[in-house]
Amino acid sequence: MPTTTQMLASYPDILLQVIAELRGAFLDAADNREQALELLAAQITEPTSTQMAYQEVTDMADQAREAIETLLKEEGEMVEAQFSRQYGTIRQMGPAKLERETPWLYPENIAEMLHYYGLLGRGIKGSGSTAHTIVYLPADIIPWLPHPHSAGADGGLPILPAPPPPTARTMLADDSFLEDAGTLLGFLHSDTLRLNGEGPNPEDIERFIQRLQLPFADDA
Repeated sequence: MPTTTQMLASYPDILLQVIAELRGAFLDAADNREQALELLAAQITEPTSTQMAYQEVTDMADQAREAIETLLKEEGEMVEAQFSRQYGTIRQMGPAKLERETPWLYPENIAEMLHYYGLLGRGIKGSGSTAHTIVYLPADIIPWLPHPHSAGADGGLPILPAPPPPTARTMLADDSFLEDAGTLLGFLHSDTLRLNGEGPNPEDIERFIQRLQLPFADDA
């Protein structure tokens, strides 16, 4: 399956600029077309850039998520005729027509939207009588796209609910913490807690412990 660089290599300069603009990529440092290709490919295949583009297109059209998931289930590529029945085809335009019609502003279908975001390529597979047109996700962005979950596909163990803890390890809910906190506040208010270089005075700590052991009026 082609990489992003291989996909971009056949695109006219205006289409490279369009993808760069939609994806927030910078090509100012490029001195020639080859450098522009390398810069663009490097930026739009970064995990964050790929995931942001995925989020943008799926926010604009939920069917974009379905189209990407469909391709991922087919290992990233499909025969164009099959894909186009549900998601449309990418209109083929030269540089002049692209500049005149600006189709990226008003894509006719999901296929065009993904194409102008640099997420969907188009190419020929096979030769002679077996040659056919395919659409594909560039190989180097597939790892960063959310993959549809297939039940049992990974052969993992089934997920079972955890049993409740044994009775011996179950802590009963009561007000003991609040009662102890109240005892501490009352002790600090009515008694003196002396401090020395090592912390609270041991005698005061002992008096506080004794106070904790006294029963509350409600317990009588």
